[in-house]
Amino acid sequence: MGTNVGSRTAEHLNADGALASLRSVIRTFNVLTKKLERRLGLSGAQLEVLECLRDHPGLSLSDLATRSSTDLSTMSVVVGRLVDRGLVFRQQAADDKRRGELTLTPAGEEVLDQAPPSVPSRLRAGFAKLADTERTALTTLLQRWVTVAGVRR
Repeated sequence: MGTNVGSRTAEHLNADGALASLRSVIRTFNVLTKKLERRLGLSGAQLEVLECLRDHPGLSLSDLATRSSTDLSTMSVVVGRLVDRGLVFRQQAADDKRRGELTLTPAGEEVLDQAPPSVPSRLRAGFAKLADTERTALTTLLQRWVTVAGVRR
């Protein structure tokens, strides 16, 4: 009986530690997004799009949505706002008139130069510093956790 209580306590401590780490990420997203909105008038999603277009100019809306794991309709709204602000330029692809290409404007580059790295960008950089086995284990375990917890969309 004592062993069961001890192992339950250890399980709770491990779960609390994992949840604290997730809360830290969420809190960082929220705090930095509010600062970003006040300082530059950008949402976190908009900053992530600007970063992605800096690194991969000429992406289509669909490619951009895929790269950022965002549904196409949401990405369309985010990009539309950036186009309206003059931060992103949308044009037809030279080789396929059905395909649109997105690039940063000089104003978009300037805003991006003033912005701190996005939280997803920071997390990707940290993820890249992990060993291959750690990246694989982390990905597998996070996917499994959200599935068994019923919070995966």
